[in-house]
Amino acid sequence: MGRAISDESYSEALWDDEALTSLTHSLVDLFGARSALLQWISRDGHAHVLSHSGHFSDDHLRTYAERFVALDPWLAATHGREFQNVATNLEDVVPVGEFVRSAFYNEFIRPIGDDTCRGIGIRMDNHWGTGVVALLHGRSSSSFDDGDVAALDAHGPRLRRLLSARGRLAALEGANSAFQSMLHHVTQAMLLVRGDGFIIFANAAAEAWLREGRLFACRGGKLDLKGPQAQDIRTALARAADGGDSAMASLLLACPTGRKIVATFLPVAEPLGARQALLLMQPLSKPRPCALHAQLVRLFDLSPAEASVAILVAEGIALGEIASRRSVSITTVRSQLRAVTAKLRCHRQAEVAVIVHAVANLPGGNNLSAADEM
Repeated sequence: MGRAISDESYSEALWDDEALTSLTHSLVDLFGARSALLQWISRDGHAHVLSHSGHFSDDHLRTYAERFVALDPWLAATHGREFQNVATNLEDVVPVGEFVRSAFYNEFIRPIGDDTCRGIGIRMDNHWGTGVVALLHGRSSSSFDDGDVAALDAHGPRLRRLLSARGRLAALEGANSAFQSMLHHVTQAMLLVRGDGFIIFANAAAEAWLREGRLFACRGGKLDLKGPQAQDIRTALARAADGGDSAMASLLLACPTGRKIVATFLPVAEPLGARQALLLMQPLSKPRPCALHAQLVRLFDLSPAEASVAILVAEGIALGEIASRRSVSITTVRSQLRAVTAKLRCHRQAEVAVIVHAVANLPGGNNLSAADEM
C-alpha cells in the first residue's frame, strides 16, 4: 500500500474540490486500486459523482449517473442495514461471475471497453440520500483481501463525514437547480436582489427585461436603474432588503413606451440573517371589465361602483379622469377608493393595481407577462 492519508487532507477535501480530487487519487495509491469513485445518490434517485480518479471519463460517469445507477448490482446488494457504515468486499456480496452476467456490466461496463468487476467500498445512508466510496479493480486483477477491507474500515469515520457533508451539499445544489429551473418557467419576472442592488438571481422572464434595458439593466452584476422613477425603485429595494417583514412595497412604473408595470418589492430573510429583496414585475394588462368586475365583487365584497373604480385605478387612470368618466365628483371617487383599499387590506393605489392585476390573471383572465409587451 502507499502512504497514509492525513487528517488535514480529509479536512481540506470537505470544502476544496481540488483537495477532494487529490484525496481520491491518494485512496487509489494507498490501496493499489485501479480506480476510485465517490458518489452521492439523492433521495429522488439522482446520482452525483462527487469525485473520481480519472479511470472513467466524465462522459462515462455522466452516463452512469443518468442511466445506469439503478442497475448497479453493488448498490442493490448493499441495501441492508448490515452494510451500513462498514467496509465491504463487494465480491462477497456480488461474485465476479454474477457481476459479469448483469445488465449493468454488459450494457455499461463492457461497451465502454472496460472490465471493472471487483471492489471494496463503504456505504452510508442518511436523510439526504446514500453515499458510496468504491475502490475498484478489473477482472484480470487480483481480488482485494481482508487486510484491504480492514484498512478501508479504519478510514471509515473520516470518509463518512466527508460523504455526509459533500452529499448534503450535492443534494442542496440539486434541489436549488430544480427550483431555479421551475422559476425560469414562471411567466412573471422575478429578481432576487441585495440592498446594494447586486443581482443574486433572475428568472428567464426577468433576464428578458434586463436585456431590453428600458427600466432595468445589469451592469457589473448590479441592477442598473433607468428613468425618472429610478430613485423610487432604489428606495423600495433598500426598504425591502433592510426594513423587515413590514417593508413590502408596490410601485406603478411607466415604461418609455407608455406601458404600465406593477413592481412589487418583498423582503426576504436568509437563515444567517442577511436580508434581500424579491422584485416581482408584471405588465399591467387592460382587464376584461365584465368578468373582472364580477370577480372583484365576489372575492372582496366590493360594491359595483367600488369594483369599477378599482379596475380604472389598475389601468393607471388618474382619479380626476375616473371621476369624469363616471360622472361623479372626485370626492366620491376618493371615498370609493378608501373603501376599496380597506376591503383589499392595502394602503396604496399601486397595491390596488397589484391585486386587481392578480385577479385578472387568474384562470380565464388576461395573462400578459412577456418583456416585449412593455
